[in-house]
Amino acid sequence: DVRFDMPGELLAACSSSGALTLYTLDQLGSAVHAPRTLIDGNASPVYATCTQSPAAGVRWSPVVRTEIACALPSTGELHLFDLGRPSARPSARLTGGPRGAKGYRDLTYLPRGATSSVLASGGRDGELKVWDARASCRPMAASRNFIQERRSAGAITSLVASPDGNRVFVATDQALVVTWDVRAGALPLHMSTACRSYSQHLNSGIHSITAIDLCERVGYAGEPLLFHLQGGAAGLLCAA
Repeated sequence: DVRFDMPGELLAACSSSGALTLYTLDQLGSAVHAPRTLIDGNASPVYATCTQSPAAGVRWSPVVRTEIACALPSTGELHLFDLGRPSARPSARLTGGPRGAKGYRDLTYLPRGATSSVLASGGRDGELKVWDARASCRPMAASRNFIQERRSAGAITSLVASPDGNRVFVATDQALVVTWDVRAGALPLHMSTACRSYSQHLNSGIHSITAIDLCERVGYAGEPLLFHLQGGAAGLLCAA
């Protein structure tokens, strides 16, 4: 997984080998003219560490510019890194709680004020979990009470937060998009089957979803989301 920070100056990359690296925009610009530069390792990253386990997703904090988080599927943990510290060790390790976790595939920060560090993550068990990293390393909410919804929705493959941080849109390997209310727990609000008409022809689930801003366009009711199916097709849906 690769993600730019909000100013677009640094690129964070994590891999199945456990490597977590940062490159500057200038390095990427050089690689455009010499595409093998970064791949061959000739350009040294400005930051590098190893999570000791495969990493499935990386995200930048929307409020702390020096903080990034990554999800570790094999250990069921989220690791937070403070780039302002000299140590390459995680500044925090968020665990799955007493029940553990299975295969986190994606994570997202929830924008909730200038001092907030609330994250949500999910994986192959279909359970959505929410942490407040400033308060505890254990989840403050989980969707375990809604086992029927999770089973019918399938494994979580991608998720994205609403702009106000009150909802999380979750994509699954069953080509569903589930809207969760995360203001006071993890409550399912709506399940969209709009992607299934595409996926049935390709026999695939959703690979990823991305929120986009279409506020100047008319005729869109709900949160516009771009979706990319594992079979290659892509499209636009509006989540409730």
